[in-house]
Amino acid sequence: MRLAFLFLLFSLLSFAKDFVVSSEEEFYLALKASQNNEEDDTIILKKGRYVASEKYIFRYEAIKDEDFDINIKGEDGVRRDEVEIDGNGLASAFTVINPQNKIVVTISNLTIKNGYSK
Repeated sequence: MRLAFLFLLFSLLSFAKDFVVSSEEEFYLALKASQNNEEDDTIILKKGRYVASEKYIFRYEAIKDEDFDINIKGEDGVRRDEVEIDGNGLASAFTVINPQNKIVVTISNLTIKNGYSK
């Protein structure tokens, strides 16, 4: 029985990845890593401001046959205005490219501002 529980727990954990980030670079790298790791992902942004720049464009692009969801959220216990994704007027604050419409993107408990759309 214990072995079956451990197998089930390992199976559930092996199909999801959590990233906890606290800087623009970590957020950028988490987005890149999650777009082709073949598992559902959650990116948790710690309290703070994540400002886009020419170096860090916040973009998630699902690969052709991607069928794994992504959840991007502010950390628990903070208000949504305490976690900001800021486009800095340079670019879209956050871009999702989902060519096959297979993935679900959930964004919660954060503010997105100062971007533009085409």
